[in-house]
Parts: sequence; structure tokens; C-alpha cells
Amino acid sequence: MNKMDYIAKEEKEQKAKLEQGNLATCVKFDYYNFDKNKDHESYMLIALTAPEMKSAAERKLLNISACLDVSGSMQGEKLEHVKRSMRKLVQHLTEKDILGIVVFSTRIEEVLKSMKMTAENKEKAIKIIEKIQSQDSTNLSGGLFKSIEQAKAAFNKDFINRVMLFTDGQANEGIIDTDLLSPKMIEQLGGISASFFGFGHDYNEQMLTKLSKDGKGNLHHLATSEEIPTAFAKELGGLLTVFAQNIEINMKLGKEVEMIENYNSEFKTDKNDKKNFVLQVNDIYSQENRNLLFKLKISKDANEDNIAKVNVAYIDLIKNKKVEDDKIAMIKFVNKDKADEAKDIDKEVAMQISIFEAAKAQEQATVFAKQGNFTAAAAAINLGGGIVRGMSAFVNNANVSQDLDAVGSFYDNSDSYAANVNLANAARATYSTGRSVDNNSKLSKSRMKSANVVTASLMADFNEKDEDKKA
Repeated sequence: MNKMDYIAKEEKEQKAKLEQGNLATCVKFDYYNFDKNKDHESYMLIALTAPEMKSAAERKLLNISACLDVSGSMQGEKLEHVKRSMRKLVQHLTEKDILGIVVFSTRIEEVLKSMKMTAENKEKAIKIIEKIQSQDSTNLSGGLFKSIEQAKAAFNKDFINRVMLFTDGQANEGIIDTDLLSPKMIEQLGGISASFFGFGHDYNEQMLTKLSKDGKGNLHHLATSEEIPTAFAKELGGLLTVFAQNIEINMKLGKEVEMIENYNSEFKTDKNDKKNFVLQVNDIYSQENRNLLFKLKISKDANEDNIAKVNVAYIDLIKNKKVEDDKIAMIKFVNKDKADEAKDIDKEVAMQISIFEAAKAQEQATVFAKQGNFTAAAAAINLGGGIVRGMSAFVNNANVSQDLDAVGSFYDNSDSYAANVNLANAARATYSTGRSVDNNSKLSKSRMKSANVVTASLMADFNEKDEDKKA
């Protein structure tokens, strides 16, 4: 098998799918020509790419319930950034989109009932936002359930229905146990998804991580209040450009092929035996790339024409129908002198190996740090860094190495970890979602590559102060 011919074939098929307005699936290996006289360990990449949405008219309408923490600790700059971002959110919704607002502290209050964002209702919403003030404790569960109730009251199966919850603290009233709160949330959500925004260093990262995964939404870690507008813009940009939902990947490994490692820790695996794997993937946005990485053991007796069968099924929100795409992953067994092992490996796969190994290193370091074993945590970061540096022979991944170096000091001792725990968690989340990482990423800042020009435009607008626009 000619490696360049295989890659060209995959890219040609990918381009055709995108031009047809379909989600494109591309399957690649680190190597394509394998020594026929021995068994191999190989990385397999499944890359999903969504097409460009041609116009805003193609997008789904939105039903959003914003759930805002107004406890005492939100007073000042944090709350002002949230209010300014909420005003921007209102401005970007159309007269057919629906918005409601719930605030929570000790009390739970529906300050804006769900309503279409007509010009008159936008004015009403902005006046209400201006009046929001900080209050007392943090009844997160009460706010969440009220927001779900609000979104359900305005639920429309043809809309994207989303709860967005913002908090900077620990839940200290209502249901405060994550293991009790998450199942109750799932029970109530129905066809609604939920995203969460955690500000600063004091919120319950473990709780919000669990809730965002189970709520099939996003988790935004925000180290400073200045990052609030950008997080709002990314969330809205995603909602405005969701291309596909209910994405499910079914993979069946061929004979004499075994799974060594599934790197996709942020994805739910419903069925996991030795041959069959089902992975459910969150919404994918217009022009977004989503990557899934696996490490396989391929016997010399494997069928080179059927290393794995991959089926990708999803709901196309533009065409409003279910679509499926089938791929067969293939390699070639050759004589030792024709094998790829001593040559360059696929550059895209090498980059994803770097990214996912960086995520794995941080996952392991976090486990050790929580156990108080900072020697093992540092060793995990160093091991991941070694793998990433090894990939640098094949691809320019200096940004990933720099990112790991940036967080390495977080795991030096208990004091440094305590001081940087949410930065470390934000960094880990950045690399473990399977979304593309910005080439200029600094892992400690949790900067993800913008999915598309819509999100990039929103980020610029949300970060522009009202007084700047007037000037």
C-alpha cells in the first residue's frame, strides 16, 4: 500500500463528503505498511469533520435557560462580566429564539420567564439583567432544577434546548452530593442538554465535570473573570452552529486485532468488550474537527483488508434526518524492507498522539496528586512529555510540549497543586475532549481552537466593551 495514495484517497473522500454537506469520517494509522513477519502495536485515528454552514438561516433555533449564581462571592467584577455577557447573548438571539433566566443563591428566582427574543422582549431582558445583584449562599441544585423546569416549559423538539449554569463556588445548600445530584438531573433533563461554567479556584470542579458529561453539554473552566466573555461566546458560537447531534460511533475490530487503549476518556462508552465498541460523542459544530484515538495490537495473522469496521451515525440538524457513514480500516503487510516503521509516520496521527498522550499524562498526574503522591504525579507528566518529544521528529508539536512544561510545576507539591488545581483541571479538560487545540495554545489558559468564523466573530464582539463600541 502506498501511504500517500491511501492518505490522498481518504482526503478525497473527506472533501467530497464536506462538499455534499455531510459529516466526513477519515480513518488513519500511524503506519500503513507493516512487517508481515511480526505482530504490531499501532495507533488508529478516527477524525470527524463537519461541513460549513452556508448561512445563518440553516441553523436550529435556540431555547436557552441561563442559570446564574448570584451568591455573595459573585459580587463585583465577576457578576459584572456575567451581566455584560448576558446582554451580548440577548443581542445575538433572533426574534424566534427563546431565553429565560434563573438566579440562585439561598433563594431560587425566575427573573425572566422563557420568551421569544423580539425587540420588545430583548429590551425587557436587558433591563432585568441590569437589576441582578449578588445575595447569599449557593443552592446550585435548586437553581439547576428550576432552570431545567423553565427550559422544559418552552421545550421544542425542533430547537436546541440548553441550560447554561454559571457558578464560582461550592454548593452548600440543596443537594450537594454529586452522586445524588447527577442522576436526578439526568432524570429531569429529557431532551435538554446542560453546559456549566466554573469561575475561579473555589468551585467544585469534580461536580461540574460530572454534570457537564452527564448533561451532554460543555464545561468551561475560567481562571479569571476576564475569561467570562470568551467562554460565553464559545458556548453561543457552538449553539449557533451545531451541525450534528446524537453522534454514535460503532467500531468492530477484525480477527486477530485487539484494543490496547481507548484514549477517549471524555466520551461515554456504552458497550466495551474485546471486539465491539460504542462511543457516544457530543454535538459537533460547523467546520469543527473531532478526533478519537485508539491503540491496537495487530497480529501478523490479521486480515489486512479488515482491521476495523467503523460506522458513524448522527442526526443532521440541517437536513433534519439520521445519516450513517461506513468505513473499513485497512493496512498492508509487506516484507521488512518495505515496512514503514523506520520511516516518517502520518503527521496528523503523530499530532493527535501528542495531544492525547498529553491529556493522559495529566489525567494520571491528577489521580496521583489527589492521593498526595506528587512524585508519581511529576513522573506521569515527565513520561507524557517524553512521548510528546518523541513525536516531534515527525510533526511540529512544540506547543504541546510547552503546554506540558507550563503545568508541570502545578504537581510539584501540595501547595502548588492547591494553588493551581482549577488551572490544572482546565488544562486537562482542554486536551481530553477530542476537539482541536489551537496552535498557539497555552494549556494553562485552556485555549481551544475556534470551531468556525461565527465563534471567532462572537469572541471578538463579546470581548468588546460597550463603551468601546460607542466610541
